Amino acid sequence: MYLDTPENRELDAFLASLRAPAILLHRPYPPVGLPKVRSRLGGLPCLPDGVDWPIGEGYEGATPLHFLAQIDCSELPPIDARLPKSGMLFFFARDDEEQIWGQTDDPAADGRVIFAPDAELCNSERPAPIDLPPIRDACGGGYDRPWLLPGEIGTAIHWAWPLVALPLDTWPDSSALDHRFGATFQRRVNILRTAALLMATETPTCSKDSPDWEAKSLPYRPQVHPIHGSQFPPVGIFIERTARLIYGYLIERTKGETSSVAGVIHEAQRWMAFGKDTFSSIVPPQRVENFADWIASLSIARPDDPHRSTSPSASYNAWFNSPLASLRREMGRLLSFARPVGLHSSTTHSAAYSAWFDSPLVSLRREMGRLLTIAAEETIRAAATRPSIAEALTSRFFDCMETEFLEVYQGKSLDNAAKCSHWHFEPRFHQMLGHAPSSQRAMRTDAKTVCLLQLATDCGAGMSFGDMGEATFWIKEEDLIERRFDRAWVALEGH
Repeated sequence: MYLDTPENRELDAFLASLRAPAILLHRPYPPVGLPKVRSRLGGLPCLPDGVDWPIGEGYEGATPLHFLAQIDCSELPPIDARLPKSGMLFFFARDDEEQIWGQTDDPAADGRVIFAPDAELCNSERPAPIDLPPIRDACGGGYDRPWLLPGEIGTAIHWAWPLVALPLDTWPDSSALDHRFGATFQRRVNILRTAALLMATETPTCSKDSPDWEAKSLPYRPQVHPIHGSQFPPVGIFIERTARLIYGYLIERTKGETSSVAGVIHEAQRWMAFGKDTFSSIVPPQRVENFADWIASLSIARPDDPHRSTSPSASYNAWFNSPLASLRREMGRLLSFARPVGLHSSTTHSAAYSAWFDSPLVSLRREMGRLLTIAAEETIRAAATRPSIAEALTSRFFDCMETEFLEVYQGKSLDNAAKCSHWHFEPRFHQMLGHAPSSQRAMRTDAKTVCLLQLATDCGAGMSFGDMGEATFWIKEEDLIERRFDRAWVALEGH
């Protein structure tokens, strides 16, 4: 509760003096009926003829930079005369390794900004260079590691997602200036940012309809996805990505010794091939039901269970609501009651249970919710630029996944002294101009440096910088006025 006290009135007056206009680059959700704009995250750049794809400096020498975003200046609200009124801005950065930028005296080694004054010449996408490295490939397998199979090379192109430019008020981080208000200042700034975002986008901070199907607080509880029956995504990419995840998980879990799971491996390969052939297409209902029933059979039945159903006639929806599936979802809670009162099995039975619990197919069952979530997120990312996928997905499916794609994290933190919990908000969005947030130390408010573009870690779009950090393209005020975008530089900050 924010009381009307002299101290709070003084803080509000101080914050009002710091307010600065900016431009929110909003990533709309769900990706249905999106506005026809040219500004976007990811994809391929519409570079004009005669403009080369920029080259940076990696660990092994010169290497093409990754494309992050393009901004059509004619789509920007007219809040700052220093920005161009027309033309296209392209933003590139080195995203192939650990994102350790700023190790050389040449700012162009890590990132580049290209300005095309005539946007009419930016009509076709430029194919990526053949030597463009996979994204984050040197960091444990790359950003798309979950569905990469042994020997496969990761993608070098971020998913594309349209960006809508909207006016936004901003306030500086606590680290950007000297003041005497303590932690209250940053909490108030986060609330103001959240309110400004809500005013601009009319979207919530979280979705009350999104269930928590990955109950991480109970280690023995199988994770079961809520999408079932008619809500199962009837598109090839969801089938292909889910089958890839299952295949890759079993390969990793068995360390390549797949004889004990050969049947599942074979089925996963079959569904991968089918999903690849129908990647952006609507899948016939019978094939969707067959695939959903296969997921159901992997999710609840022990390999040696004589009652295990292998027939696709039983629907996934009926399985999800069956007593056995409900019992499995509750097993973690029941075990948590048993342990404190000393209900222990014999050593022999305990060892047998542990062996069963850690076996590949049983561990796959516990992970199925997480794997389906990853596949669902990837399906929605593809829908942002593929209308055939977006049209095939139901509103219930988008609602179930909404929390994964919103621009504000909302949670509660415990105040032990007050013996109560407080709401806290962490808005994370993309912006131009204004006060740029920072996960480390923000630019001081008296600096003559302009935030040309800040891209925050965007889990919904699958774009990350450091550990939940930001990539910010800075430019000096005089260079912005003179359109010397070649002098801009990029900096990365993370926790």
